[in-house]
Amino acid sequence: TWTRRSTGTVNDLGSVLHDGTRFVASGSGGTILTSPDGLAWTQVTTGSTADFHELAYGAGRYVTAGFSGVYQSANLTTWTAVAGTTSDRWTAAAYGGGRFIVANSATTLGTRSSVDGVTWSAAVSIPGAGGNTNGLLYGNNLFVLTMAGFGNTPSKLYTSPDGTAWTARATDLLSVNTSIFSIAFGNGRFVALTGDQRSLTSTDGIAWSLNKLPSTPAVTRIR
Repeated sequence: TWTRRSTGTVNDLGSVLHDGTRFVASGSGGTILTSPDGLAWTQVTTGSTADFHELAYGAGRYVTAGFSGVYQSANLTTWTAVAGTTSDRWTAAAYGGGRFIVANSATTLGTRSSVDGVTWSAAVSIPGAGGNTNGLLYGNNLFVLTMAGFGNTPSKLYTSPDGTAWTARATDLLSVNTSIFSIAFGNGRFVALTGDQRSLTSTDGIAWSLNKLPSTPAVTRIR
C-alpha cells in the first residue's frame, strides 16, 4: 500500500538515501529534497542547475553523480563540481570502506575514488570493460560494479576492494544473452537480476551462481 507524497517539484528525481538522520532525494535541475520521516518533504535551495542523480553519503559529505558531472556538498545547499568530471556521463556513486567511488557510463568505463569527497583520484579504466554502468554498491568489504551489455557485448560484473583495481567475476555465467539490470546487497548476500527470470547471487562477491526464478513476468529491479 503506497501513498503519494507532495515533493514541491516537477523535476525528475533520480536517487534517494538515508544519511542516518533524514531522507535525502536528488533530481534534475539541481533538485535536492529532504524529509525527516519520508512523509513531508522540503526542497533545498541549491543554486545549481546541474542534474543530481545517484547519491552517496559518508564522512559527513554528500556526493552525486550524473550526466552533468560529479558534485560534492557538506550541507546540501552548496555544491562544488569535481574537477575534470563535468564533460563525462557519470551514472553511479557509492560509499564504503572509508571512500567514495563514482563510475562513468561509457564503453571505456572509468571510475574515480575519494576519501573525503573533495579530493579525487584520476580516472581509472577497467581493462576489457564495455557497456553501460547500471549498478555500483559496497558490501562484504567490496565494491561491486555491473554493466548492461548491448548487441553482442555481454553484461559484465567486477569487484574491487578499493575502487582502483577491478577484477572480472562470473565470466563463465554471463553469456551474450544474459543481461544485468540491477544489483543489491543485504543480509550478507548480493543479488543481481537479469530480467529473464534469473538471478545472480553471491555471499562474498567472488563466487557467483546463476539461478532460475519461479516468476513468470520479467523482474528487473531490486534494492
